[in-house]
Amino acid sequence: PLTTIDGTINYVALYDCLINCMQQPTDFLENVVHQYCTQVIEQWPQVIEVSISVQKLHPPITLFNGGSVGVSFTLQNKKNV
Repeated sequence: PLTTIDGTINYVALYDCLINCMQQPTDFLENVVHQYCTQVIEQWPQVIEVSISVQKLHPPITLFNGGSVGVSFTLQNKKNV
């Protein structure tokens, strides 16, 4: 159990990390989620696993009316497994 704030992750910093990854030009959402998970583990080595799902609300797919497409990714911190 957590007993101090030092054992937690700063959610503002976590969000800033995500914004930074989203601002990097890339052709694939897979690159964004992989970069994000990698940066989280590098910045917070106490993290055991990172999971993220990203949805593209209006994908540029001809004749696609399904609403959204997305990708999910999980990365384990090999040092903490």
